[in-house]
Amino acid sequence: MFQLDCYRFKIDKNGINKTYINTNELNPKIRLLLGEYEKKVARRLKELTDFKYVQGAVRGAKLFNECRDSAGLENEEVFLVSAHPKYIGSDLINKYLPAFNQSETYCVFYSGNWRRGWLDSRVDKENLLEVLEKLLSITTTDKTFEFHTIELHSSSLFKIQQVNLGSQKPRWKSESTINYEQ
Repeated sequence: MFQLDCYRFKIDKNGINKTYINTNELNPKIRLLLGEYEKKVARRLKELTDFKYVQGAVRGAKLFNECRDSAGLENEEVFLVSAHPKYIGSDLINKYLPAFNQSETYCVFYSGNWRRGWLDSRVDKENLLEVLEKLLSITTTDKTFEFHTIELHSSSLFKIQQVNLGSQKPRWKSESTINYEQ
């Protein structure tokens, strides 16, 4: 299973209320989705010798969407947030806001040092919160928005290591940590 941190946010004009969610309390459908995603990523990485970033090398967004579509989600919306931070505002307006309060909404990010090898955009939950706060400060809505963030920071199936330390154009490789074949 991915090592992750999950938070529930309630945000309105008065500020942000953040609550940590234990992994065991996470919706079982979301845990299943993340488990399948992790296995698919690990299988793809096993085929590669090295790569520029995991996300592009394994077509991470496509894999994630496939897993999401087959996870049997009914009242849940799950978004893999991997676009450049400058696009987070349009994604917030066009994708995330309509889902907040309509369904149990999760925004998945990569975090910590692991993010360096995963994608080059460096987007994180702070980018989303900043844009949402800014939006609420200039609007007249009294609505409270509720959503969850999931930050993936390592895997129990593979490790990511930089192979050309010190380079301005890093390359990465993965190493399987256990046999996960099914």
